[in-house]
Amino acid sequence: MKTISGKYGVIPFFYKGQIISSIPITEDLQPWELEIGLTKYSNEFIVLQMRNGKKLNEIILQSKFNCEMFYEKRFLDKKKTTEDEHASFLFSILTLIKLNVIDNDTSTDGYIICRKKHRKNKRMNPLRIINR
Repeated sequence: MKTISGKYGVIPFFYKGQIISSIPITEDLQPWELEIGLTKYSNEFIVLQMRNGKKLNEIILQSKFNCEMFYEKRFLDKKKTTEDEHASFLFSILTLIKLNVIDNDTSTDGYIICRKKHRKNKRMNPLRIINR
């Protein structure tokens, strides 16, 4: 799978040990803002589902089903997925993390923030020393 990398890094989402989706980190979208936003949207998603009359068990089962269907379509059937399917997967996996069904600290499920390392130029330009 090709991961989308931003100028400042990427946030890949894992399911069953595979990178399923990724969000680029850009200048406008910093990691801490993105993590707060993801938590906020997962909270709102759970509250909205409960207002519509769903119980927590139903929300968990639906989220697991969405993740499984996305995984099967993406890896087992090798079909292309749409942006709406990616968004549905992201909401589902964030819901499962928020409800402690998936532990984000495991290496097989969840997400991780990968910042790019910017190399510093260790050599100093000789002309730069003279112009000081």
